[in-house]
Amino acid sequence: ERANIRNKYLSIKYEHTEAAVILKWVLIIGSVASGIVLLFVFWNRSLKKKVADRTAEVVEREARFRATFEQAAVGIAHVATDGSFIRLNQRFCDIVGYSHDEMLAHTFQKITHPDDLNKDLDAVQQLLDGKTSSYSMEKRYIRKDSGIIWVNLTVALVSNNNGDASWFVSVVEDISERKQVEEALRESEVSFRALMEQSPVSIQIHSLDGTLVVTNKAYARLYGLNEDALAGLHEKYNVLHDEQARSLGLMPFIEKAFAGEDVFFPRYEYDGTDTLKTPDFNNPVSRKCWIQTRGFSLQDEQGRIKRVIFMSEDFTERRQTEEAVRESEERFRHLFEQSPLSIQIFNPDGRINQVNSAFMKLWGVAEETLPEVLEKYNILEDEEVNELGIMPLIEKAFNGENVTLPIIEYDAPVTMENLGIISPKTQKRWIQAFLYPVKNNTGEVVSVVDIEEDISERKLAEKKVADYQKRLKSLASQLVLVEEQERRRVAADLHDNVGQTLAILRLQLVEAIRMTADADFKNKLDDISQALLKTSKETRQLVFALSSPAMNEIGLGAAISEWAQEMLKNNPTVVFELVEDKIGCVIDNDLRAILFRNVRELLTNTFKHARASKVKVQLETVAGELRITVQDNGVGFNPDRVMGNVKSDGGFGLFSIEERMTDLGGKLQIRSAPHQGCTMIMSVPFGTTTGSLS
Repeated sequence: ERANIRNKYLSIKYEHTEAAVILKWVLIIGSVASGIVLLFVFWNRSLKKKVADRTAEVVEREARFRATFEQAAVGIAHVATDGSFIRLNQRFCDIVGYSHDEMLAHTFQKITHPDDLNKDLDAVQQLLDGKTSSYSMEKRYIRKDSGIIWVNLTVALVSNNNGDASWFVSVVEDISERKQVEEALRESEVSFRALMEQSPVSIQIHSLDGTLVVTNKAYARLYGLNEDALAGLHEKYNVLHDEQARSLGLMPFIEKAFAGEDVFFPRYEYDGTDTLKTPDFNNPVSRKCWIQTRGFSLQDEQGRIKRVIFMSEDFTERRQTEEAVRESEERFRHLFEQSPLSIQIFNPDGRINQVNSAFMKLWGVAEETLPEVLEKYNILEDEEVNELGIMPLIEKAFNGENVTLPIIEYDAPVTMENLGIISPKTQKRWIQAFLYPVKNNTGEVVSVVDIEEDISERKLAEKKVADYQKRLKSLASQLVLVEEQERRRVAADLHDNVGQTLAILRLQLVEAIRMTADADFKNKLDDISQALLKTSKETRQLVFALSSPAMNEIGLGAAISEWAQEMLKNNPTVVFELVEDKIGCVIDNDLRAILFRNVRELLTNTFKHARASKVKVQLETVAGELRITVQDNGVGFNPDRVMGNVKSDGGFGLFSIEERMTDLGGKLQIRSAPHQGCTMIMSVPFGTTTGSLS
């Protein structure tokens, strides 16, 4: 069955063919096979060559890409859609200051300046949304060193075969230098505009045909132009056609400026009402002013004139000031020359710069010798000034201080002869000099002014007055002595004659009263006796008020104590104390009388005005002086006010005492203050006699 089935489906027909035919087919088949093999080998070699060529091309392209990527002058980065860096070149790293590895760990969001981040993210979102295919922007990166760098960023999106976003290609160009230039240009523009607008000098810029192109606010102020008139002026005014400028003779200067020269105009008075109040301009304001103008051209690098600029300054106030200065200078010259005081103006080196006629008169300088004096004399080298000891004061003036020299007797001929200058002899003179420095704006001394006054006549007059005062004081002292002597004589007469007579009369009345028996008559005699007693007491008080008759017998201290106790009989609340040390000198009788009078006046003032409960007088000798101290615990006073306003109270008590003590060669010291009591000290040197007063 198996053989039948095989034979049924695999029937083979065997035919016997000749060998030549078989060989033929074998050759044909072999040839075809060989051709196919050869064709396959050729095609395989060709394919290998193409693959090799394509591989070389790809390698070369990759090398060019890498070279372009790595060596590009701009920063290039491949950035993932989340902002992280995939690949970037060294230039990008150099721009931001990070290393390559550090950048791979960063995102563009981290290094973008916060103020630019939102704008950058918005642009990225538009790329992802397919609204744009790329974008460019100027933004700032924050460098690793925290510095800020400006870049120009160009970003494109790369998508895969499915159209999905794969990554971004970012190209970054460092534009910091350009930004700096732009900022400098902007600042320059701002500075230029500020210069134009804030300049106090009028600036007007003209085109080459003379038309007014640009002006500033100072220009409008200078010519008194309002905004409407200024706008019209830019359209109509042409400086080359200005008839007033032509009539003032300014047109040649204007033309020189348009020819490229730097020109200074002479000062001129320009009347804006003449030029600008015309039908062409019709400016309702304008003004007349004095002007100083400078004109120059603005040229390009090739020297071609592009604009012509005129800068004008309002010279009106300055001219008025110059006129005032001229008048002031004229007045100064008159004052300087006609001054009765000698005036010298010294240079900082001590040499005379200028003198007036009063100087020549004061120092006996003749007109012909004045130039020689000005040339040779130097106050800082004056030997006589050195000898007088006033050179330090003069040096202070040259160092910038105001100085008043002491009044000195100056010998002008000595100085002139030292300079080798023959000048008429002049007498020695008393000079009062004042020196003050003249300084510039920086405080530097530029000159020193010496004003000298001849006070010789005044000094002579003062000497006469001093002599008269000395004589008057001597007369006053003599008058005081005579007065004290007369007081002592009158007091002695009252004590020896009147006092004794009254005492005897009262004794007689007492005897008469004792002997009479008539009561009425006895009462009358008692009244007379009491009257005599009162008169005797008043006479005794008068004697003590005039002088103590017994002072020469009982001494100065005892006389003071006796007088004080007599004065205080009616005022027992005041405690009086006298402390008398051993006096180590003999006191002249007249001097004793003057000192007693002074103490008496001091105590009288104390008892009347001080409201003191305790008064102490101390006599002592200290350091060659006789010293008398009167001290109380009363209300006190202001010594300066009392001594300075003696007339306000109508009396000269303390002042007179002070003068008397001064005449004796002594002094009066007062130490007091309100509510702090008072201490008054009189002192006079040992050996003082009233003979020294004459």
